[in-house]
Amino acid sequence: VVAAYTLSGSWVGGLRPVLVAGPGRGSVAGGGAPSGKHLRTASEDQSLEAPSHKAHVLHRTNTTTRTTTHTKTVTHSSTTRTKTPTTTQTATTTSTTVPDPKLFCFTILGSDDNEVSLMREQLARGAGIYGCDSWSVYSDEKTWLTPGPPVRLDSTLVTANSSSPDGVNNTKYKDSPQFIRAWEKMREEGTFEKYDWVVKANAETVFFPDRLKALLKQRGESPKNATFFTNCEAADNSYSMIGALELFSVEAAKV
Repeated sequence: VVAAYTLSGSWVGGLRPVLVAGPGRGSVAGGGAPSGKHLRTASEDQSLEAPSHKAHVLHRTNTTTRTTTHTKTVTHSSTTRTKTPTTTQTATTTSTTVPDPKLFCFTILGSDDNEVSLMREQLARGAGIYGCDSWSVYSDEKTWLTPGPPVRLDSTLVTANSSSPDGVNNTKYKDSPQFIRAWEKMREEGTFEKYDWVVKANAETVFFPDRLKALLKQRGESPKNATFFTNCEAADNSYSMIGALELFSVEAAKV
């Protein structure tokens, strides 16, 4: 009896055992054994002496199962377009340029020759009040500041009675009448009104107009306000100025 099997030794579904017998012994194909006959095993067939009566014992059935799997992969690609609203924010910076302050500067000269020499030297160097946007020099005696070329420049004459009413020489306020007259003359001319700030400086004062402009610009002071700056805190007056350098807004100078 030969059992049909695969090469791997496992049963193949649908196949049944098949007996192949020698001549005269009948054969069975398919199902059960013939009636009245005895089915022998392969070992019993081998014990027979007549070769012609020997059964062909072993028939090996090789069954190869080939399984071909066809896999078809269908890929669906989809493109989704999404419109996203875009918001653009633009930052606008407004820059305000503050112009440099404009200065009108003046000096009041006495009869001291040293003061006259200082003012002439400063004019030759463009120093002191001559570095302002506009300037004027007032004196009790008209004198030249530069003989030229290109042109001769003279001081502006202002006259005032500087003697004390009682005939006593009061040095503390000796120059006050001349200073008051110089302020009056400046207002009469009206040139200072074209500028932002009015500076009165003594002839011997070391004065840097550009530095003063930078400080005024940094502070953001408005010349439209009637403002003056104190430069001396006296014991009897905390709002006082010394004459070396006096600073007023154009509005204050009009008062």
